Amino acid sequence: LLKPVQRPQAAYCRLQPMIVKFADMGWNKWIISPSQYDAGLCAGKCRFPLGQELFPTNHAVVQSIWHHVHRPDSPVPRPCCVPHELVALPMLYFESENNVVLRRYENMIVKSCGCK
Repeated sequence: LLKPVQRPQAAYCRLQPMIVKFADMGWNKWIISPSQYDAGLCAGKCRFPLGQELFPTNHAVVQSIWHHVHRPDSPVPRPCCVPHELVALPMLYFESENNVVLRRYENMIVKSCGCK
């Protein structure tokens, strides 16, 4: 009997942690809180066939098929693993003249990844 090919999960497009420490960026003098956060990182390959769990666009599906049909010398690369859903990060920081501001910065944290 034939067994299905098992690919390592790490090779597929997925969300990984990416801890941002503001002190490492030299921003800790003006950012009060948070001192760090998990921004998230999309990494891995968008392999053929693209499943719906990867939220592919129609363009990505066509690109994936084109790449698969013309491999290994395809002039068209695989679709890329990129953020699909992002959310805001509330930040407390010093503005000019030492005014303290609380602001939500949109699209700072990756919640899901997809192939585009």
